[in-house]
Amino acid sequence: MILTRDIRRARHIVVKSGAVKLLQEGMVRSARGRKPATKNLEFLLIGMLLCIAKSRSTRIKDIHRILTEEISADDQEKLGILTRTSDGKVEQISYSDLLYQARIVNQR
Repeated sequence: MILTRDIRRARHIVVKSGAVKLLQEGMVRSARGRKPATKNLEFLLIGMLLCIAKSRSTRIKDIHRILTEEISADDQEKLGILTRTSDGKVEQISYSDLLYQARIVNQR
């Protein structure tokens, strides 16, 4: 299980480094000139740091497992991995959503 203090540390590193902003600026814009959606970018980077610390891996499959199975539901909700829909259902980030975000980052 990943501890809350480890998540806070990883988030602090991601936020203070400016990595999200830097990646956003370099990401490919759509044909209409819009920036791509980056909702999942911060927790992709947080998950990557946690995964490297725990298993020395940066495979999306392993990052997804860390984010969805090894973090408490409360911490998942704080990070935006778990969200509640308007009808009260709880949704968790899918592997394909995380993979899509990683592909957007890699396009540049």
